[in-house]
Amino acid sequence: MRKLLAIGGCAAGLLLAVPATAQDPGYQPEDSHIERTPKGPKPPEPIERKAFDRAVSKLFQLGDTNRDGIVTLAEFNAAMESRKGSAISGRFAEIDTDNNQQVSLAEFSAWQRALGSAALSDSATAAAGTEGMVAEDIALDPGKNREDHVLARLITPLNAVVLAGANTDYDTGTSLAELIAYEGKRFDQFDRNKDGWLTADETRALTPEDGILPTPGTPGAPPPPR
Repeated sequence: MRKLLAIGGCAAGLLLAVPATAQDPGYQPEDSHIERTPKGPKPPEPIERKAFDRAVSKLFQLGDTNRDGIVTLAEFNAAMESRKGSAISGRFAEIDTDNNQQVSLAEFSAWQRALGSAALSDSATAAAGTEGMVAEDIALDPGKNREDHVLARLITPLNAVVLAGANTDYDTGTSLAELIAYEGKRFDQFDRNKDGWLTADETRALTPEDGILPTPGTPGAPPPPR
């Protein structure tokens, strides 16, 4: 009997001597140096200046319709007139339901009534429908991912004011290098630490919800580059 008690006492002592980590595989001491993965969504990737310049190049290509390496005011105005002409033709085709190249009172009345309360307004914009408005500038497609969306908001759309401001040598048109230099001033405004990258924190100062920058000219947006 004494031998059994002695054996039992030794076993209990051994159990008490076993470290807590052996008893509980999930146990970690308070001073453990094991790195824990932070909870929550992964922060958005920063946007490099090279990506910004590539986006400006895409905008330039949209304006350089004759591919001669410069965008002139005449070229831009021609692009706007072409866009307006396409919008007018499409609107006329929408009203001219019998495709006879004429708009009857019945067709026009049906089109106006389809606009609902907008048909009761004397405003030309309301009478035509807000969806038919043609922008007086050339802007980047915001795309579907965050980087494209931020770049589309950050880069000022191409218009007569931008072409005049970017044309620093006052020749016949604006070159790609001039446009990149002009648009790059907006990048520099948000790149507060001047490291050539735009982080979510640097862009979130304007719209905390998702870091998307307001369109230039809207409340909360910084002034256009000078």
